[in-house]
Amino acid sequence: MNAWATLARERPPEEFVLAGWKPDLWSAADLLNRTEAFTGSGDGLDEVFRARVAATVGIARAKLLMPGARAIDIAAGIDITTIPPLVADAMRRVGTAPFFLGLAAPVTEGTVRLPASAPGASAGRQPDRDPAHTLANPSLRYFVHLNAPGWNVIGATAPWRPGVAEGHNDRIAWTAEPFDADTQDVYVERLNPSNPRQVDAAGRWVNIETRKAWIIVRGRKAPVDFTIETTGHGVVVASDLERHLAFAVRWSGSEPGAAAELAAPALDRASSWPEFRSALARWKMPARRMTYTDASGQRGFQLAALIPVRRGWNGAMPVPGWSGATEWAGWRALDDLPHALTPATAGRAAARAVSSPGVATQMIVDAARRHPDRADALLQQLAAFASAPDSLTAQRAAIVDALAEALRERLLPPGGPVLFAHPLGVTAAARRRFNLSARARAGAAGDPFSMTFDPGDWDRSMAIDAPGQSGSPESAHFADLLTLWSGGDDFALAFTERAVQAHAEATLMLAPRR
Repeated sequence: MNAWATLARERPPEEFVLAGWKPDLWSAADLLNRTEAFTGSGDGLDEVFRARVAATVGIARAKLLMPGARAIDIAAGIDITTIPPLVADAMRRVGTAPFFLGLAAPVTEGTVRLPASAPGASAGRQPDRDPAHTLANPSLRYFVHLNAPGWNVIGATAPWRPGVAEGHNDRIAWTAEPFDADTQDVYVERLNPSNPRQVDAAGRWVNIETRKAWIIVRGRKAPVDFTIETTGHGVVVASDLERHLAFAVRWSGSEPGAAAELAAPALDRASSWPEFRSALARWKMPARRMTYTDASGQRGFQLAALIPVRRGWNGAMPVPGWSGATEWAGWRALDDLPHALTPATAGRAAARAVSSPGVATQMIVDAARRHPDRADALLQQLAAFASAPDSLTAQRAAIVDALAEALRERLLPPGGPVLFAHPLGVTAAARRRFNLSARARAGAAGDPFSMTFDPGDWDRSMAIDAPGQSGSPESAHFADLLTLWSGGDDFALAFTERAVQAHAEATLMLAPRR
């Protein structure tokens, strides 16, 4: 890996040239990156949103407007009006894409390969107006087949992680889909008025841990330095020095051994349901619902995540960090999480239906995670309608409108325009070079990634991951899977040696230097 990275540093690929970066050499520490898992864990954002709703309309009205299994209760000692939107803004900034003011080198416009059904495909350009749905380019997943003594597994993973996160081996297959696990809590910390680097811990002042960090910014001679503050509950994301408050986020993904997908190598070698569950005991992040099938026809599912045990509160709202009454008390065991060997499919379908107030409320909360501007607009409406003659009806109507908007976002209309946006698409020429547009595939879910397995004949398994396997616009595989996806097609996930050789386009042999 590092031999290739060394060559890339000498002759950087186009994307690195444009970004003005050089590839770094790989190290084992790269496997411990937790950014993607954090951005997929949004309950801290949800807590801030619920608090803002309660501060806007009052706790009693908030319970009526947002019913569900998780009661909106205010912990003793907390003034919810003091929880600023800045807390959520700081959490959203984690993992944001690089911000390019321009490009370090001119872009060769070229012709982007687009499906024939794509808007403007004949001219190789993106549509004149933005599509309703935007997806990532390049994909965050990469298909790989690992075949070595003791290994024969195929499927998808993040390119920088070991093993296969979802796929199949000779005996079993599994897929992974996100589920909402409450792995975050926002703690309100009392600061010492005489020393803002101390917090109240059960009646005594305790020092905040501080460390310096630096960011190198192109065009500046000296790096930009900043201070990271950590309390006993987690990293401080915002402070209110006038009120002597700080806001810290505790996240189970920060725990030792909780780096994302580290259980994948164990999953890859499992050959039965007990071995599969034993491997998932090591899966801490991100929270996933793992669906299992094997060559004997057994099916099952297991939820896997590092979820804290809370005693005395439900984790729905920010809590005081000084009382000692809202601490985590261990972790939920794998056996405590939902699982079954032959689950009823009807139960799962019912759980996905928007048929209960709790599910509808969660959809609005989820939308507020992704769209803070919509959350702000909803809160402004709720405040404005508070003085209406029938304020509850007007506020409920605003909630219904927000739910309808969230539903429209989840649904990808067949044949509707979709933009696969690239982070380097910051100029008109770069957008023509790197962005891809297509029509959403008909008769299928909008997710550009999917796999279906045939345990009776693994070579009949199918997969798709638009837009393509390559990140280079020069490659024939930059957008070829987008063509398949838009047309409603998949490709064969060849597994046996005979099938692999029948589909092989090229073979690369690597030999050590003597």
